[in-house]
Amino acid sequence: MITIGGKDAKERIVGAAVRLFSRKGYDATRVSDIAGAAKVNKALIYYYFKSKEDILDFMIDAVLRDAVSITLDFIQSDVARLVKEGYLEIRPDRL
Repeated sequence: MITIGGKDAKERIVGAAVRLFSRKGYDATRVSDIAGAAKVNKALIYYYFKSKEDILDFMIDAVLRDAVSITLDFIQSDVARLVKEGYLEIRPDRL
C-alpha cells in the first residue's frame, strides 16, 4: 500500500473526492482537482481507480456496505429481542 503523509494514498484520494463532490458537485469536479486536493499525482489516482466514475462507485459501495452492516446488526439484536419479549410478531404467511 502506498502511504503519503501518514495516510494511505487511496484513503486520501477518496477523502478528497468526497469533499470535492460535496462542494462542487460530481460533474464539476475533475480528476486533476481530486489529485490536487489529495496531494497526489494524477497517475496515482488511475493506479487505484479506472475513472472518476469508479471513485464514485467505490464511495457508494462503502456507504451501502455500512448501511447493510447496520441493518443486519439491528435485525440480529433488536428484532430478535422484540420477538422474544412479545413486542413483535413474525407472521410466516407474510414471508
